[in-house]
Amino acid sequence: MAIWIQALSWTLIFALGQGFLVYLSLRLVLKISPAMPANVKYHLSLSALTVMLGWFVATLWQQYHAFSLLNAQIPAVQTVTLWQQIQATGISGGHNTWHPTLLTIAPFVPWLSVLYMAGLVFMLARLSAGSLQLFWLKKIGNSHPGVALDELLVTLKKRINYDGSVRLMLSVKAQVPMVIGYLKPIILLPAATIDHLNIEQLETILLHELAHIKRHDYLINILQAFVETILFFNPFVWLVSAIIRREREHCCDDLVLDHTREPLFYATALAALASGQKSAPALALAATGQSNHLFNRIQRIMEMKKNPFSYSRMAAAILIISATSCSLVWLTPAFARSGKDKQSTAKTTTPAISSKDTSNASMSEDGYLGPLHVG
Repeated sequence: MAIWIQALSWTLIFALGQGFLVYLSLRLVLKISPAMPANVKYHLSLSALTVMLGWFVATLWQQYHAFSLLNAQIPAVQTVTLWQQIQATGISGGHNTWHPTLLTIAPFVPWLSVLYMAGLVFMLARLSAGSLQLFWLKKIGNSHPGVALDELLVTLKKRINYDGSVRLMLSVKAQVPMVIGYLKPIILLPAATIDHLNIEQLETILLHELAHIKRHDYLINILQAFVETILFFNPFVWLVSAIIRREREHCCDDLVLDHTREPLFYATALAALASGQKSAPALALAATGQSNHLFNRIQRIMEMKKNPFSYSRMAAAILIISATSCSLVWLTPAFARSGKDKQSTAKTTTPAISSKDTSNASMSEDGYLGPLHVG
């Protein structure tokens, strides 16, 4: 069986536990320090998602490396048991606790790679379809909004101290106001929106979209979508992504409130957009965000409070982050061994495999190995 299939299969299993640990740590930090600014929560959530991706890649590399070494050390004609292979690589740590479990699941684990690859193809197709949808929204059904709205956009850019290039277009295809593009961003404003919003409400909506552009949220959202595509099988990735999207909208809401005279205008503008029950493509950045969070955002805007910063809660959050960092070292498969250690392992592994335990259990029919060196 191909080494990469063995490595990927066990990595997928490990990733679930790793994702749970990272998500749990993030939730504890957010629970302990609920008064943290939205921008801090947003960056913590982004860091959690980055850790999940990095941990997945590191584990995959380690598993592939370990299986490659074992494959070189075991002659193809030598018949050994699965349990002996596990003992030879040091996964059991001298204990037989996981012996029955590993022997039971090992024959079925390779199918995880098959399912993962099939799911990855589907997710890539979904991502491509979303990109194509944005392309057509950007090219079709758009018109110039007029001098008055252009001047309003220039005024709002100065208000938030943003001097980058932005275009405002009226769209007959877009259902909600949204931002498309990173290098040459475009704000698409549905033509019907102008009829439902007064000038103060329209200002707040445009400020929200400018906030996304100023914060480079479009690029980060694209990268986030790629991570979700690669780690689509992990439910904790989706939970963290939901937090990222929620806090991203809160960050933009805070920026709008910092540059508007009356929060009520902004809240009523969001409520007016929500009444249409319309949504934006996943890769676009819409003022409404996710519909199920919109009313919570409106309530947050109307009940904004400047909670005092708590150093004790922040200290507790730092302890959780530190504990998570230590667990990364402890739970990540050890692959940073010196060359001397690897040479020593190479000399001692083969005798260990061919020794007295040949009658413990039979190898699975396809010769599939268990996970390697995860402690």
